[in-house]
Amino acid sequence: MAADSSERPTYEATLVERLRMEANDVKECFTRFCFQAIGLSGVMLVAIARYQAGEPAVGLASIAVIIVLLSVTRIGTHKYATANRHFGYELHLDRTHQLPDDPEGGWNASMRSVGWEEAMKAWRVVQATVFRELYGDNENTLRKKHRKSVATAQCGWFEPRRLTDEGGAAYHSGSYLKTMFQFLNYITAIAFVPLFIFALQLAYDPKITILADVPTAIRALGFLLFAVVLGWTVRRVRRTSERRELLEVGLLSIHSCAIMWQAVVVAHYRALARLKKRPPGGGAGYRGYMYYLSGEAIDLAKHVFYIHDWIRAGGVAEKTRRLDLTLKTLSHYKTVPMKELQAHVLPGHNINADREQMRQLATELLSRSQLEIRDDPQTCQLTLDQKLLEGTDVFDNTPVGSTRGREDRRQDSDRRKQARSILGELERRNGLDRRIGEQERRVAEDGAPDNRVPMPP
Repeated sequence: MAADSSERPTYEATLVERLRMEANDVKECFTRFCFQAIGLSGVMLVAIARYQAGEPAVGLASIAVIIVLLSVTRIGTHKYATANRHFGYELHLDRTHQLPDDPEGGWNASMRSVGWEEAMKAWRVVQATVFRELYGDNENTLRKKHRKSVATAQCGWFEPRRLTDEGGAAYHSGSYLKTMFQFLNYITAIAFVPLFIFALQLAYDPKITILADVPTAIRALGFLLFAVVLGWTVRRVRRTSERRELLEVGLLSIHSCAIMWQAVVVAHYRALARLKKRPPGGGAGYRGYMYYLSGEAIDLAKHVFYIHDWIRAGGVAEKTRRLDLTLKTLSHYKTVPMKELQAHVLPGHNINADREQMRQLATELLSRSQLEIRDDPQTCQLTLDQKLLEGTDVFDNTPVGSTRGREDRRQDSDRRKQARSILGELERRNGLDRRIGEQERRVAEDGAPDNRVPMPP
């Protein structure tokens, strides 16, 4: 049960009241825009129908109607994104109000006291980074590399409908926004009728004396204009519909915003904690805050499907939980170079200086998963080459160009063969070294015969 507003601290209660008021204002604003756009469009379409028969060019005014209607739907997505963000913050406060202090779980009740503008500053970095990781820079559909991971319920935390479907239940996010968009789209479709009639008049109407001597092929350009506007409109409607899906059942929904807000607040306090660890003479104040916050945002984006584990991986038991989080994230890949393992488990450490620690972590990872972890520069290069040939990078999975020529592929193949050869030789030498070491230990302990394996050349 959510906490009642009377139980909140004064500042928190005032903030929630202000956020509710602003969220309701932006929703009201969108409703007002909708009815104004509908009224204006109706007047313009009636006027076009009245005068287009005598003056075909009047039909071009329907393009203005289409632009107004599409702009209002786009404004609606922005308005509801703001409202969901505000309501999501209230839901975050209600949820965390029930959570006790849990340093080992990465959460402290004092984190709820962050100021609104402070939280918004962190939101604009952390949430934007996570959104880019999941959907790309200017897209509203999930990136192809993530679709398989989201298909499992434990990874799809930001898609509430998928979570309820997995459990056999139903999820209803409300249909007001969808209904309003559909009505605006219907009027947009009606606005294409005058534009199509204009194209017909331009091509076949003998009343247009100014075009009497113009070839029919050129006069048919009106249909080209109609097709261009139609294509642009369909694309905008599709993108707006995709963004509406995000607002209702995606990362921008109230449910997902609440989870995202907790991660944002945790990232903010972790960045502050790193500021406090600066050595003497490192400066005071917030210098470096955005750098540390960006690092937390990137780290969250790496483990985006396990956001709850990421939140828990920053407390007293950080090493163990960090390892569990790394296992879950790396389980999406068949091979993991040691360099990437180091970047996930020990960010900021030197891979050579901490090589023994890295080997211990790798051993533990191998004992708890089916991952193949390769601890050799040549092998690491082999893994990268293989991923590049598949069209993806090791962790980023960023598509690479398909312009690689035959010579490039041949060189890649040669490098892979060379790397396999080096790897085989290293494994053979390491195996011999282990056997020699074991025999020397037995000789030293019980005087066993010294049947040493000859050293490799």
